[in-house]
Parts: sequence; structure tokens; C-alpha cells
Amino acid sequence: MIRAQTEKESKLHLMHVMSIVETMKENKDVQEQGYDWLIQIYEKMTAPRVTHRWEPTENCARVHIVVGDSFAGSMKNALRKLGREHSDTFICLRDHYAYGPLWHFHEKEGLLRRQEWLQNHIQSDDDDRDTIFRSNEQLAQQFDSIPPSASIYVWGANNAHEQSGLRYAIYMLRDKSNKIFVCDAVDAEQQLFHTPPPTQQWYTSGELNTEKLVPILELSQAYTPIDVEERLGLEQEWLVLAEDTGSLRVIQDGKVANVPADSYDAYLLQTVEQLHQQQEEYNFIKSARVIGQALSSAQQYVSDCYFEYRLRELIYAGKLEIKGIPRAMRYYSVRKPI
Repeated sequence: MIRAQTEKESKLHLMHVMSIVETMKENKDVQEQGYDWLIQIYEKMTAPRVTHRWEPTENCARVHIVVGDSFAGSMKNALRKLGREHSDTFICLRDHYAYGPLWHFHEKEGLLRRQEWLQNHIQSDDDDRDTIFRSNEQLAQQFDSIPPSASIYVWGANNAHEQSGLRYAIYMLRDKSNKIFVCDAVDAEQQLFHTPPPTQQWYTSGELNTEKLVPILELSQAYTPIDVEERLGLEQEWLVLAEDTGSLRVIQDGKVANVPADSYDAYLLQTVEQLHQQQEEYNFIKSARVIGQALSSAQQYVSDCYFEYRLRELIYAGKLEIKGIPRAMRYYSVRKPI
């Protein structure tokens, strides 16, 4: 049976399913991979909730720092299968670091500015938003609680969301003398299972299933910790990100880069046009369909929340017409002006 889920979890699973199905329809070469993704979503929806405190303790052997609830959930299940739920602990960075200002995010003033921006621009459930805000405020305390004897594994795949979070984590660990290991679960999967590189760059750690994460966790035990020079470099890269007041980040030339907020606007308009061409009669298109199509074809990982925000901005600018009320993507449709 499907366990009780929050609205945010249900929405995330639905958007993943829509994105995967669109990709499988357009590219038959990824159907087997898409099937694995759908199985993973099913496992997450049917897995029972297990209450267990994963925060760092003074006796823990390892601390895993991960970006995103989905990846954290899969990693916890993998650690249980390895019998390491008592030796390994977690810090989960729950915010989305690819969008919204990161200016002085590591300080209270920056946190408040980010909260204000998200409240003014991004559609989300108030309870979910407040939970993330509280989580951000508690991160400094969680980092401080890491014991000096624990090995620290910071996980991040090649997308702006996880790489920004990874740099933030390294900066927060700047006063720690612990051994720090930087891990990419997606890259490890390709090494272990000889899977071809993903056709799109939005592939994230959160899309790996538990079965694949078990050997990935075992492989990470053989990694070499990063040296002082690499740590300082990542810390400095975070400080550069944290001085920018922009609201969108992507991967450019292998690094996280701040780009204009409207960078995807032309792509969204093109997506609407493509969907219009599939219609027998020119009509409004559900915004959820536009966003799902855009997600499935995007060359980098982008949140549906950010695409929905930009869709509204295009409406306000008169570049799209609207039918309905833009309180959430399921409540309105759009079309290009006739």
C-alpha cells in the first residue's frame, strides 16, 4: 500500500513520473533506464516510515552530508541494508541551491533575504516552506555537532543544485580537522554498473535507487580524502557564490555559475510553441504540461518550481496569455498570444 505522503512528496513524485514518461516517449534508448527510475519512485511511495534519528552523535563513525530529501531517503535505506544505521549519521541540506539568492546564505541576514525572495516568487506549501526555513536555521548547530573522530562524506552530482550545496557544506566545515571525502553517486553508478553517461545533465543523486546505492556506499570507503588545497578552493568558490545576489545558477565549464534569472524564458516559450504545433486546434495548454515537457527536455537539472515562477513572469510580461488562477501550476493554462 502507498504510505501517507505530504503534498510536497506527492507533487515531487508526480513531476518525476511525468518527466520520465515524456523522456521515454521521445527516446526509446532510455526506456530501460526510465523503468528503473519508475521502480525507484514506487519503492519510495510504498516504503514504510521508520522513525530513527540520523543527526550526528559523539560516537558516530561517519557523517554523510547530502543535498535533497529524496537522496537522503534512499541513502538511509541503503545504510540500513548494510547494517550501518547506528554507525553512520546524516546532515541533509533540504533547500534548493540552484535558484533563489545565496547572498550571505551562511549568515542570518542572508537567510532572511532568501526566505523573503522565496515567499515572493516561488509557489509552495506554507508548512513545507517553513520546515525548510527551520532546517536552514539549524544547520550550523548540526555541523558543530560533528565529532572530531568522524569521517565526513559530502555528496554531490554534477548539477548546480548539488554542487552549490556541496560548496556550502565544505565552507561550513572550514574549522573542522576531520577527513573529508567528496563523492559523486551518479559518477560512481556509471563506474560500477557501466551505464552510459546520461543523455541529459539533469540527472541527480536523488534518482538513484537503494539497490545501486549499497555498492556505491561500499565503494566510497576506498576514496581518498580531499587535501587542504582542494578544501580551500571549494570554500572560496562558495564565498564567490555567496556574494552574488542573482537567483539562478547552472553548470558552465564544469563549475557553478550565476546566470540571469530569465535564462530559461526563451526555452519555455519554445516549449509552449512546440506543444501548440501538436494541437489540432490552437488552444490553451495546462501549465503543468508545459513544465513537465520543459523538465524532460532540459539540458540541465532545473526545478519545476523555478520553471513555474518563470512561466508566471512571462504571463506578467504579456508574452503568454493565461486562463485560470496562477495559485499553482494545476490551476491555470497558458498559450502564446494569437
